[in-house]
Amino acid sequence: MTHRLQPYFLTLQLDKNTKEKPLYLQLRRKIQELIDQGKLSPGDPLPSTRTLSEGLKVSRSTIIRAYKQLYEEGFIDSSKGSGSFLSFSLPRRNVQKWELGKIKRSVVEESITRESHFLLQSLQFRVQEPEPFALIAPDRDSLPGKKWTQIVSRISKMPWLHNGYCKPGGFMPFKKVLSNYLRIVRGISCEADQVIITDGIQEGLNLCTQVLFNSGDEVIVEDPSFQLHLNLIEFRGMKPVPIAVTKEGLMLGKIRLFVHKCG
Repeated sequence: MTHRLQPYFLTLQLDKNTKEKPLYLQLRRKIQELIDQGKLSPGDPLPSTRTLSEGLKVSRSTIIRAYKQLYEEGFIDSSKGSGSFLSFSLPRRNVQKWELGKIKRSVVEESITRESHFLLQSLQFRVQEPEPFALIAPDRDSLPGKKWTQIVSRISKMPWLHNGYCKPGGFMPFKKVLSNYLRIVRGISCEADQVIITDGIQEGLNLCTQVLFNSGDEVIVEDPSFQLHLNLIEFRGMKPVPIAVTKEGLMLGKIRLFVHKCG
């Protein structure tokens, strides 16, 4: 099997004028450096010997010798018909270098912007298991059911009908259905043009912070709150003001005091 020449291999430079170090040893070392730098990961396909020899303008025998040595040292695996791949069980020497790379990365993180720190916190987010009062775990007992599955199945058979961008704000037929639902069930009178479809609460909150507030504004939030929502507000340069939630709901008295203080 022929694998395309990855961009990183195009940057390799071999010294063809020196006789002190054969070309195949130079190539072997260059590939090891790509691994050490994290530019190649376990399981990545390697270009065929013919493709790489044409890309580097060296003989195919040079590539074969370099691959052979890397194979014997445990860096790559190969199988007939599938080509060569970076080994999933790399020598311990490279694993240690990757760990050192993580230490260097933590030093770099100290110099990034305050806003970027909030974004990095989202990487620690883990999907919650279904349990009482879980914030984001779906209630499987209230899933749409058979009718929804039928609609999804029908739409999935017409992929080219829905593969482009719709108008900003969402798919108009869907917005019309929602506005009608809000009128009948919630008693909210609105037109389809006033409905904005988002991917979820996080995107909706992001739009609100951009449209309704300015950087430096104080924003009332429930206490307790979902940490990712607080991160977003702080990321936009605003200050969350927690208001306790009791069994009766948000404490309106404290909201009035806060509004009065702000004048």
